[in-house]
Amino acid sequence: MHADELDMYAVLRPRAAVDLAMRARRPPRLVLDLDGATFCDSLTLGLPMSTLNRVREAGAGRRRPWGRA
Repeated sequence: MHADELDMYAVLRPRAAVDLAMRARRPPRLVLDLDGATFCDSLTLGLPMSTLNRVREAGAGRRRPWGRA
């Protein structure tokens, strides 16, 4: 596996980082930059959606990168 390939094993590290941030009192802004990825499996593609659902359940908002809510 190469660093530009995101599969079920590579997604464990960012998922753990999201878990840690969600437990923080004030989670930081989360930016998922997949620009260099040449392969993403379904687990990796599901990470942004599952994270968004968790943030919404926690009562936090979201901002689009261009600054409009």
